[in-house]
Amino acid sequence: MLLAERLALLLLDTEKGSLPSIVNGYSIQLLFTTALLCDLTLSGHLVAAEGVLLHNSSMPVQQPLLLQLQQALGCQSYLPIRLLKQSTQSLPGLSGKLLEGLARRDILHRTPRLRWWPLTGYRYPLRSQRALHEAEQIMQRSLHSTHGCADLATLILADACGLLSQLPARGHAQAYATLDRLDEASLNSEQGILTLRLLRQALLDY
Repeated sequence: MLLAERLALLLLDTEKGSLPSIVNGYSIQLLFTTALLCDLTLSGHLVAAEGVLLHNSSMPVQQPLLLQLQQALGCQSYLPIRLLKQSTQSLPGLSGKLLEGLARRDILHRTPRLRWWPLTGYRYPLRSQRALHEAEQIMQRSLHSTHGCADLATLILADACGLLSQLPARGHAQAYATLDRLDEASLNSEQGILTLRLLRQALLDY
């Protein structure tokens, strides 16, 4: 499951089947786009080099949303803040696409907002409690793991969405200590960590 899909489950109003448009001061579009960029980082398609982010689309991914983002970015280098802006504009309606994808896999229901008039759009109440539980467990594990790139990406997104503040005090403090170490990562750190650091800084500056 994509980071963006797990994030959608964590932010979903599970009964109403809807997502907020703004979360912790960020647009939901920006947060989901950042999650997809983290996914590209984990797959090695987005790397840091001397303060810029290099995207390599010569090895396309299979996931449709990531492929769409790859095609929009091409093989180019970007200043981190420009990458966030261009990526956000390249995938309009991202929330709906994520919800539709989860519904096709029977993780969410898909019901018309007005039963007698489907053109009003759809709601996506939670169908798979197990999927939500797994997303919550992954966020919890990211606090106590060895802090590989996947864990760091999860913490970055949880922090941006204000989800870390909902954790017990000990977990809250531990997560921010980890993010502080990420912010101070040296140039000798592994490639994925440097890339995630730039993405986090760009999101904080957005």
